[in-house]
Amino acid sequence: MKTLIFTLVCFVLSGITSINLAYGQEVQSIALTKKGELRIPAESDLGQSFRLDLSHMEFKTDLEMIEYIRTKSGDLHLMRAVPHEKAAILYLKANERPDWTDVEWNDYLKNQQQAEFNNKK
Repeated sequence: MKTLIFTLVCFVLSGITSINLAYGQEVQSIALTKKGELRIPAESDLGQSFRLDLSHMEFKTDLEMIEYIRTKSGDLHLMRAVPHEKAAILYLKANERPDWTDVEWNDYLKNQQQAEFNNKK
């Protein structure tokens, strides 16, 4: 029963993410470096969301993807899976570090998720 409830909650959150994206919230695409690091492009709007293509990762089910991506959030960022797009959305908690530039955010992300995505193939 807990699994069913968890699954429903994950799909609802995924749907809300998609709805937010559909209604004007700007999303910039980002990619992993060859070392498996998330990199925010220089001079990006740090208040926006970032879309990460995960089509190269072979998840068996949507739930597997949701559970995996859920573990990638940190103190200053959230990761949300969007299974129907084979993507994840990165949300920075930029209001908690308003003086940070892309350099500081990239250092933070490197320390948080270095090569994490490469471990899942």
